[in-house]
Order: sequence, then C-alpha cells, then structure tokens
Amino acid sequence: LPPTPSIPHRAGEIPADATASDAASLLKLFLRELPEPLFPFRAYEGLISASVEHGESEEKLQDVIRSVLRHCDMPVLDRQCLLYIFRFFHAICSADLPEIEARSISVVIGPNIIYPEVQSTMSALSETQHACNIVRVIINNPDVLS
Repeated sequence: LPPTPSIPHRAGEIPADATASDAASLLKLFLRELPEPLFPFRAYEGLISASVEHGESEEKLQDVIRSVLRHCDMPVLDRQCLLYIFRFFHAICSADLPEIEARSISVVIGPNIIYPEVQSTMSALSETQHACNIVRVIINNPDVLS
C-alpha cells in the first residue's frame, strides 16, 4: 500500500495561522452550500415584505418574523441551528469588540442565509438590503427564533 498522505491538520484542530476572516468565510460557505437556506425559500417573501413595510422598527419586525417563521413550517433542526448561530452572533456583538456590531455581521451573513430560490438582478440589491435588515434584527433579538 502507498503511504498515507500527511494531513496538515487533524479534524477539529484550528491552524495556528487561522484568522477570524477564515472562520467567517467557512461559515458563509457552509450556509451558501446548503440545498436550501436555513431560512427556507417559502419564508423569503414574507421576511423581505416585513422589512420593506416596517423598516428599522425592531419591535414590529420581531412580531412579523415570528409569524412568518411560525407559518412556513420550518424544520426543527433548521430552527435550532439558526437559534444557535444567532445567539453566537449576539454574544459576539455583546462582547464590545471594536468594529463588531450587528449591522456589520448582517451585511456579511444576510445574503448567505436569506435569499430567494431564483434571483432576479433587478431587485437583488434592494432585497439583499432587506435580508440584512432582518438578520440584524435577529442578531439583536435571537430569541425571536425560539
């Protein structure tokens, strides 16, 4: 048998030169490669419409987000995964780290976690901004997913 190729890092090990950007890139890749986003396609229109209608009003958006997610029949494991991810983001934002706030995380994660089944170029930018707004609200209030 040929020798086993060396593996630079065993599973579960983090390379010494890994950065926060590397971790964020891996998370974005994981989210984007899912067969369907954790926020299911059937919830997309309701979430975007909520942001269009209520803008920056976190309290109103929380109510609509709860309602949309309750009616879209989201799988339990997807909801638990989202809750875990968003509680993690909330903890990061609460840690008072420089330049880390819900808005900046939402810009990076939003387009990778809330997107339509078929993307039209005409509305892509506007809808992406609304997806980021929804993500920002959930980062600030992760228990809206409970």
